[in-house]
Amino acid sequence: MSSLGHRWKLKKPRKPGAGGWNRGLTYKLTTPRKPRVQTTSLMDRFMAKVSPEPNSGCWLWMGSCDWGGRAKFRSPDSTVAAHAAYTLFCGIIPDGVQVLHRCDMPACVNPDHLFLGTLQDNMADRNAKKRHAHGERHGKAKLTEADVRAIRASTENDVVLAKRYGRGVSTIHAARSGRHYWKHLK
Repeated sequence: MSSLGHRWKLKKPRKPGAGGWNRGLTYKLTTPRKPRVQTTSLMDRFMAKVSPEPNSGCWLWMGSCDWGGRAKFRSPDSTVAAHAAYTLFCGIIPDGVQVLHRCDMPACVNPDHLFLGTLQDNMADRNAKKRHAHGERHGKAKLTEADVRAIRASTENDVVLAKRYGRGVSTIHAARSGRHYWKHLK
């Protein structure tokens, strides 16, 4: 160790049989890292990134968000800010349970807007609020809602309609029978 606190550290060995005075070992000079000291509490760090919105009651997250707009926060238990909010204000999240939003604002971390549920509860909530890809919003949809309504009202067979719309017979049949992306249309 040098007088500045630097030390020689063993780097990964060279290939076997490599010649040289150090017999295949290489060393490099490293500077010791200072240990990271947490000076603020988890609650203080969390609340510093929250901005209450007066109209909806949401606590909008002003920190980093992922591609879907969900708030991100590094805590010992999770990286999702809604999970950290629930843990800080309500208690521990049991295994196999998810944190769901009442307000459907991905950046909201208000613990009053959060509740626990299973995966099935989350999917049912998503479907009831029409937040899933369906109809024209689905990436694989080949028809518009107007086309599907016209197909369902038509008395022509699927082969004729498939030629008219430039789609396969199975696409026309799925639209007519209400399968796949068109279950929501009555």
